[in-house]
Order: sequence, then C-alpha cells, then structure tokens
Amino acid sequence: MKESPFVSIIVPVYKAEHCLARCVDSILRQSFNDWELLLIDDGSPDNSGALCDKYAASDARISVCHKANRGVSSARNQGILQAKGDYVAFIDSDDYVELNYLEKLIKFAPADLIICGFKNIGGESFLPDATDATSLNNKSLVKKIMVVPYYLDTPWCKLFKKDIISKHRLAFDQNLKLGEDTLFCYEFLSNATSVGVVSEMLYIYDGQWGGGSKYKLSYDELSYMAQRITGAMKNINKAFNTDLEIRYKGFHASKLINLFTDYQDKQIYELYIKFYDKITIGDFLGDSRSPLTIGLSQAVTYAMEGNKNECLALLKQIKRFTTTPASQITFCSKKLKNSYCLLQIIGARLTGMILTKL
Repeated sequence: MKESPFVSIIVPVYKAEHCLARCVDSILRQSFNDWELLLIDDGSPDNSGALCDKYAASDARISVCHKANRGVSSARNQGILQAKGDYVAFIDSDDYVELNYLEKLIKFAPADLIICGFKNIGGESFLPDATDATSLNNKSLVKKIMVVPYYLDTPWCKLFKKDIISKHRLAFDQNLKLGEDTLFCYEFLSNATSVGVVSEMLYIYDGQWGGGSKYKLSYDELSYMAQRITGAMKNINKAFNTDLEIRYKGFHASKLINLFTDYQDKQIYELYIKFYDKITIGDFLGDSRSPLTIGLSQAVTYAMEGNKNECLALLKQIKRFTTTPASQITFCSKKLKNSYCLLQIIGARLTGMILTKL
C-alpha cells in the first residue's frame, strides 16, 4: 500500500497572518485530497507561525517547519527536502487556488511537468493553450513554453515530478534576488522529458508581479543573474537541440526599469554583450525591450497619468543611467527619442513638466 502522498504542497510563510487562512483553506477544500501541506515558517515576526501550528493540529496532512529567516528560496528549498510526494507544488501564502486545482493538474500525470493558467488580481492573467501530455522531443512545444510569457516564469501553477528534482539536486538559488524562480523552472525543464498543459486559470495570484519594484541589483548581482539564466537556456538548447534566442531572457526585461541607480549604460551594455548578443550600444539601448526604452516609456505613462513625482524620480534615474548621445541610439519610436533628447538637454525636472503637458 502506498503511504506517501501523491502531491507535496510547499507554502513559504512570512508575515502572512492577513492572508494565510485564505491560502490554506483553498488547499483544504481541494476535490483531490491525496496531498501533504508543508508550511515553511521563514522566521515570520507576526502571528503567522502560530497560525501554521493551529492548522497542523487540525489536519494530519499538514506539517510545519519553523526556521530562521533566510528568504523565500531558502523556505522553498526546505520544503523540497521534506517533501514525500510524487509531485511537488508551490503555492505562495498570499495566493490561493480553485477547489479543483489539483484534480485538474493530476489528470496529466505521469508527465514530468504540468502547467496551468492563473488569474492575476488587478493585473494580466494567463490562459495557456491546451495540450495533451506531450514528449519534449517536440521542439515547437519547447520553444513555445520558453518564449511565450508566463509558461515558465514562476514555480507556482505547476506540478513538478519530485524524482527529477531529487535526482538532479535541483534547488532555488539563494544568491539570486531576482530570477531564481524562473531559473528553477528552466533547470527542471532541461531535465524533463514530457509536459502537460491545462488550459484553465486555476491559480489566483494576488500580489505585485515581478521583483523589479522591490530590489536594486548591484553590477555583480546582475552579472551573476545573467550568467545563471543564460547558462540554463544554453542547457535547454543542448538538451532539446533547439535554437532559442537568449537575447531577452532574464536581463533585457521590464524588471530592470528600477535598476538604473548602481551603474551606467556602458557598464550594463558591456555586461550584456558578455553573456548575450554582440550588438552596438545604440541598438542595445534603443531596442523596444531595453531598460532605457522601458524606463522612458514608463516615465511618459506616469506623466500622462498625472503622476508627477513618479515621473520625475524615474527621469532622474534614467539621467544618471545614460551617457550615450541620442544621435548614437536607434530608438524604436520618435516619441521616446524626443523624450530622451529633452532629458539630456534640459534635465529631468523640466522634461517632466513638458511631458506632463503633452
């Protein structure tokens, strides 16, 4: 008789007393009940730990680990060490799941990786295309789940086969502030052989998307993130004989709009060409997905919405970030080029006033 649960659900808990009940109750209501719930109390200073203990006392399938605060990656890794299930699921404490979440996902077992969509409260949701449990020998499928946003950005709304995690000693990189969740998914994928996709939004995400608003990376931290992400993508290309474009993954992305303050454009350009494409600095800065372009676009949006302080703060960041003349940058739009020229000539405050009046 099988004694271990089919699914181990790992929930990192930190300052979650206001939302933990919603999360755990959604798990308790699952139509599929062959699971264990691992509540990892990451040294939470509020009443979260006591709430975890209360839940564990009420249901034998729930266990609690109280540990010193080391961050979400450390908490998830502790959960992986304790997990006994055939599959591992990650749910954040401020999120919750539909009552048939597990039931819908396990229908695709024994696929190595099972993915569903999510609803984003106050943001953009994700509904993936349906597929049967399919071999990853299908190159077009590998490219799709790598290239299309949200398939592999996060560890939640997924089931991961535990044997693969254990065999390849996969874990969340605790040295990363950003991208550690995407990196885990990439490293798992490179060792997987099959995937199933549920075309339903069964996970409810209730938070601010991405970590760019929370962290400012030093040059060394950004360099390390680029090295890990590009390395993982190269392993995927090797494993599946694909030719995925590495150019924009984990680096050349919108999360960088708040990371201008620690270095200038020439430094970030040198870092970019070290790990990514050999292009000119003008093409790099002017691309529609570059940190400069995304930052300028956000500043313009702030101005149009009347958020003067936010616009000014971002323009000041961009002004510090950029040393390259406008004549050397191939901008993707005339509006952005004009905004950049104004910024370089008259400074952030006057540029912000002009943008606000447009």
